[in-house]
Amino acid sequence: MCSPEDPQHVAAIILAAGASRRFGRLKQLATINHETLLAHCIRLAYRGGCRPIVVVLGCCAEQIQDGVVLDGCIVVRNEHWYRGIGTSIAAGVRVLEGVIGALVLTCDMPLVTSEHIFLLCEAGVLSGSEYEKQIGVPAYFPLQLFASLLALEGDTGAKHLLSSARSIPLANGHLDVDTTADLARVRAQLRRIDQSERSGSSHQKLERCSGGDSWTTESFAPEQ
Repeated sequence: MCSPEDPQHVAAIILAAGASRRFGRLKQLATINHETLLAHCIRLAYRGGCRPIVVVLGCCAEQIQDGVVLDGCIVVRNEHWYRGIGTSIAAGVRVLEGVIGALVLTCDMPLVTSEHIFLLCEAGVLSGSEYEKQIGVPAYFPLQLFASLLALEGDTGAKHLLSSARSIPLANGHLDVDTTADLARVRAQLRRIDQSERSGSSHQKLERCSGGDSWTTESFAPEQ
């Protein structure tokens, strides 16, 4: 289980080595709500209970390290990042010790939640995120599959390993950031989510009338 109190730790491997060619600049440093995509992903993994957090960099690694606070993370430079995502997964797994599994996630899916991360890890079995009728990352891999992860090459990553995975539905999982238009769509969706949460926090409170069986309603706003 992903839990900071659990001595059986689950690591997080955050993949952030790509060149962001379709985005036109380093999407790792693109911001949402005044936070870079990479910093946001690190925070989610930490809140999800993952320890340690491994950040795999490749293209423009120094520039990314200058733009994101990576204190407390294990930073791995994948010199073969251009060969595909599989090499980055293998590079992240290679530095792990004393863990029972690893959560693999990319930094360009900002609508993933820490709750979803926890659900992926809690059963301790191979688990992936389900969206658009497929299973993908974020995904949890138990220790028994580390040898298979270390052997990965190319752009297909670990998809073939997830064919038999336990699946957890991921709302908005299709909204990743590959282009600036994608970033705009994600920002718009986050605004809608925020507005929905604000609307839902102002609701009706039921109070039992003293001395009777009827109910009254009282609208109230959340404490500020």
